[in-house]
Amino acid sequence: MTALVGHQDQRAAFEAAFASGKMHHAWLLSGPRGIGKRTFATAAARMVLAGATSFDVDNSDPQARAFDADAHPDFRKLQRGLTKTGDKLAQNIVVDQVRAFLPVLNQTPSLSEWRVVLIDSACEMNTASANAFLKSLEEPPKQTIFLLVCHSPGRLLPTVRSRCRTLTFRPLPSSQVREVLQSELDDHSDMDALVQIADGAPGRALRFAGLEVAELMSTLARLEAVDDNDARDLALTLGQRLALKAAQPRFEAFLELAVTHLADAAKRAQPDQLAARLALWDEARTLAGDALAKSLDPSVVAFQIARLVGHLSTAEQRAA
Repeated sequence: MTALVGHQDQRAAFEAAFASGKMHHAWLLSGPRGIGKRTFATAAARMVLAGATSFDVDNSDPQARAFDADAHPDFRKLQRGLTKTGDKLAQNIVVDQVRAFLPVLNQTPSLSEWRVVLIDSACEMNTASANAFLKSLEEPPKQTIFLLVCHSPGRLLPTVRSRCRTLTFRPLPSSQVREVLQSELDDHSDMDALVQIADGAPGRALRFAGLEVAELMSTLARLEAVDDNDARDLALTLGQRLALKAAQPRFEAFLELAVTHLADAAKRAQPDQLAARLALWDEARTLAGDALAKSLDPSVVAFQIARLVGHLSTAEQRAA
């Protein structure tokens, strides 16, 4: 099981509540995507099922061993299923999933004194599925704890939010992000770049692992620094390299990194630069979205977005 790093205040609050014997039945784990909410929920579920009062459950504990083997009968997870074609995840947790899931809650826990239900993520329930789930929060089964991972609490029904105790999670400091990445990755060659990309959310950085993102970030910086002719040549070379079929993951990484680079440039802009930089960011964001949705030519898209980054350097280039 992935070790939990950071979030000590949230951990202390959950441990104290469980040890007190007055455990709230539903916990909303709220915060940006990729900062460790699912890891926290997994550690919390493991502790509850083991009947411990600390996340540091001994690995030899039989309940923990069953949990670690994905074989604990008193742990249930509700998450998005596959689309009808079976080739990708559905956009939402749908009502039929919830209805099929609810009968489990009528059963008595069989191995542990508790049952734990993890909803990952709760903000992916649509209105129908959230309403179907709501009754379980209003009339919770005995000895059942609900853990609702949520990236966008504003998308949850107010009636769901109001029945949960909220733990708010915040981005981790760089030292803890590095600790997580070092424990998860074998190749540390891009570590500094990945820590920077993470921006406090290790899960975000892990999506870029193995894609030589340090080189992509260096290229973005060079595009902004060189003159227009060199920037054009650099953009052309980049487009050719990212057009290869094997480079599709790097192409997708480039799209996200380039849009972020332009957004950061807008944030640091002087007042007389802001409008132009926002226009560059908006054009790149739209182009990046269309590139994947409409399967546009990667070489053309990469070239065009690279040129937008190159236009950051001077007013003359921005107007070109």
